[in-house]
Amino acid sequence: MIQLFTHGRDPMYGLLECPHCGGWASHSIVTPETRPGVLCPDCRRTPDLESPVFPEWYTDPPSTAAQATGSDAVDRTSGSAEHPREPAVGE
Repeated sequence: MIQLFTHGRDPMYGLLECPHCGGWASHSIVTPETRPGVLCPDCRRTPDLESPVFPEWYTDPPSTAAQATGSDAVDRTSGSAEHPREPAVGE
């Protein structure tokens, strides 16, 4: 869901239609690679015409995504499932 416009003081929100499959980009996932921050759960793409198909775990709950990548935690801002966040010194 994204803010479409403001009517007076009340923001109006709505779902973006997916140009790839006709579904709705209703899965919120805010990462640099998924701008505007939503994915269509049917085809796993953003509403951008140039959007790639994202991995299935992008639409899973965080605990499921961590299991899929074999890591304890998935940092969805790191860029990909193949390269999860490296542990900080002392972790």
